[in-house]
Formats: sequence, C-alpha cells, structure tokens
Amino acid sequence: MSAFGPLPAYGMIEPELLLLGLYIELDHPVDPICIEGKPVGDLLIDLPFPVTGPDVNLWWMGGDNPRPFGYDTIKLAGWFQPHFFEEGGKKKNIAAGEKAPRRGANASTLKGLLWRPHKDSEEWLLRANAVYERLFGRPVKIPAELLLRGSRIYTATSPRRYLDGELFFDHVLPEKEKDKIGIRYPSGDGRAGGDLRLPFVIGKRD
Repeated sequence: MSAFGPLPAYGMIEPELLLLGLYIELDHPVDPICIEGKPVGDLLIDLPFPVTGPDVNLWWMGGDNPRPFGYDTIKLAGWFQPHFFEEGGKKKNIAAGEKAPRRGANASTLKGLLWRPHKDSEEWLLRANAVYERLFGRPVKIPAELLLRGSRIYTATSPRRYLDGELFFDHVLPEKEKDKIGIRYPSGDGRAGGDLRLPFVIGKRD
C-alpha cells in the first residue's frame, strides 16, 4: 500500500517516507475518468487539540497543567492519480495535471491509484517531527486513515464494477506475531460501493 512496501493495519510510516505516496493496487482495470481531479478519497489525520493559546485558555480555563485531550480530524492536502502498467509490465505514474489515457488498450492496463501529498503538505511533513518535539517533547505520532470512496471508483469495462473496499481485520499473521492485527485481502464484503478505510500512524519510533 505504500511506495516502499506493504502497509499493515495500524502500521507506522515516517513522515519523510510518506512524501513518496501511497499506492493502492486494484484487481480490475479502473476507468481513469472517475479518478482525474475527482474526490475519490482522502488521507485523514488526527491532530492534538487544544494546542494554541486561545483554545487552551478556553477549554482549560486557566488550569495548572493544560494539555491536549482530544483530536481534530483534517484532510491532508493531496490528490489521487492513476497508476497503470505499460506494455511489458513497466509501471508508470501520471503526473499532476497530465491526462491519463482514455478507454482503450492503454486504459485497460490501469490497475491502481497513487495518493501524493500536495507540496505544502510535503513541507509540513518534513517539519512535523520538530513541531511535536517542541510542543510535546516526544517524537511525532499522528493517527491517520486512508479513505477510498467505493461508490466513486469503477471499472473501465461494462457493466460497471464498483470498488468493494470494506476491510476486515483479524489475527491472520504468523504465530510469532499473534499479538498483531492483520487484514484479510482482497477487500470487500460482496456489496459494491463499500469504502476502504485503512488506519495507520505517521510517526517515528521512540
């Protein structure tokens, strides 16, 4: 799921590595028309709240030890772009603003999506660890979730097939890792249009 390897459930990605993007492999060719410039998903992050002076004063009313007690969920600025296979199996990304191939031979090879951060998001991600160290005295750890809207992602073929993205979590890893949670792939519960929601953490290990 990531540009550097599979992303497990509740896995951790360092902010610098997230700059490479998140790749989502699909098992059927996708119609690029439904992807280009469309709100087919988001990368959501939970930021600590409250942390600024006015909010701290309002919610703690001058308490002796004000600190964050919750989260604000925001969309990290970025976009999804087609990711397809050329002849010979070579992968190719579509650059921002570049048109993906329309229906036809090339479009039938489009088998995935790539989420990329906006340039301002890239700059913030590079500063995130320093921000957390200054505010909280600890390495950055940001709860995050990749969201794909199944009712907006469909195949290039007819009849349409919509993403069945529902994920099911289970203890499906080897015995030596039985304390970890895995994901059953492929996704889906047999009902077209289900959203894919994959939780993970943006952070650095202690």
